[in-house]
Amino acid sequence: YPDYDGGSSIIDFEVQVTNPDSSSRIVYRGRDLDCTVAGLLPGRPYIFQVRAFNRAGGGPWSEYLDVLSGPGVPEAPRNFVVECQSCTSALIRWEEGVNNGAAITEYRLEWSRKENDSFMQLYCGTNCTYEAKGLIPVTHYFFRVQAVNTAGPGSYSMLASCVTPAAPPSIVTSVKVHAKSTSMAVTWKQPSNNGSPITGYYIDIGEKELIFVNPELIEYNIDEVLPDTIYKIRIRAVNTIGPGPFSSTVKCQTKSLPPDPPRLECIAVTCNSIKLKWNNGTVNHALSSASSSSESTTANPRSVSYIIEMEGKDGNYNCIYTGTTYSHKINKLQENTQYNFRICAKNDSGAGPWSDIYTFTTTKAPPNALKAPNINEITSTSCVFNWQAHKSLGNDPISYILQLQIYRKENEYTEIYHGDLTSYRATNLEAGVDYRVRICAIRSTSDGLTLNSPFSPATHFVLPRPEDLAASISGSKASNNHLLSHDHHSDQKISFINRYRLLLSRKLKSIELFESRTL
Repeated sequence: YPDYDGGSSIIDFEVQVTNPDSSSRIVYRGRDLDCTVAGLLPGRPYIFQVRAFNRAGGGPWSEYLDVLSGPGVPEAPRNFVVECQSCTSALIRWEEGVNNGAAITEYRLEWSRKENDSFMQLYCGTNCTYEAKGLIPVTHYFFRVQAVNTAGPGSYSMLASCVTPAAPPSIVTSVKVHAKSTSMAVTWKQPSNNGSPITGYYIDIGEKELIFVNPELIEYNIDEVLPDTIYKIRIRAVNTIGPGPFSSTVKCQTKSLPPDPPRLECIAVTCNSIKLKWNNGTVNHALSSASSSSESTTANPRSVSYIIEMEGKDGNYNCIYTGTTYSHKINKLQENTQYNFRICAKNDSGAGPWSDIYTFTTTKAPPNALKAPNINEITSTSCVFNWQAHKSLGNDPISYILQLQIYRKENEYTEIYHGDLTSYRATNLEAGVDYRVRICAIRSTSDGLTLNSPFSPATHFVLPRPEDLAASISGSKASNNHLLSHDHHSDQKISFINRYRLLLSRKLKSIELFESRTL
């Protein structure tokens, strides 16, 4: 209470506050001797005064009471701006706001690629500037910042945004090369255009000039490269902003040239087979000179295989051999027939060109061996030899040579007949002498060649002596007469006669001293 109440009891009290902006307001009136003032700003100086009221009115104001309000969270930083420095970086700046009674301890900068999306912290520190790096070209970014003091984090600033400008294309990736002998197929993955359409690609293979490729392509075939050579390949994309960075270097070695075809030769021919031979051919190598930026290597020996094809009846060529040897025999061919062949060589670079067509002809076949001659019309000094006629061989005539030899005296065969008949009567032979006889067929071709068949197996025979032959004939007649004198009406006699005749016939054959067998 005041020291003097003015002669009247104190009715109530009135409290006035003067704000930091010098404005004042009554914040309390009542009989209490204390009050709570709300609505103050944190960390601000305020002036309080109080006066008493009685029935006569209000007394004078008290002396000033200076009060500093407690600290609060800081206000949002001021003058928050973002400026793009390049297509991948931006500079963010702000100024310190009202700290509300406590020093600012840090700033928290956050960013997002969408205005209403969740933000992520980009920076935390005491600086009022920050450079954001690694941004994506032609991308809209949003930023906000808040200050922090001992009372806690303050409110966020207004959003600031920027759109990064377009940039040269990104680096080309996934470069792959498939090499042949004189060409390389290059493929790659299209990079990001960074806000400006790609206008083309440049391929560097180590030559003086880069190879330009149209923008719609992601593969390219490079021709006229050196065989068996190492190339270092890299690619970059370009747009209206400029060229992008080169890709990683890819090393690739071209293959050696496929080998040339060898020369095909016929080293043996029969009526049903042809044997072919060839050398190792001429193997192509890489050119000796290479560009200054490429590395040439010496071709190592490579395994070479060979492919032979023969023309079929339908005019198409069919493979008859694949291997690494230098000769091959073809069997089961027809006689006197032309056959066409071609050959190519193959290594790990692929198959080389086909050779010219080689034509070889099988020979005519000799006649087949005949069966051993048969002998009949035998006398003591002569007999008739018969043999099977050989089948015709086209239009070529067939003749025969019949040879005779005295057996077991190491005598050579003697020609006793040469002609086109299939039988011959030999005379002036000796009875009781062992003979052997054989036959062969002869084919006479239209071009003058004579082709002999192998000789047939020999037939061994002995002519009977005159007395043995006469006894055999008379004994045969007597036996027949004796048999005819029996009663033909008796069934038992007929059966006996048949059995006796069979036994007698076998006996006569044994005493004729004639033997015919095949040796």
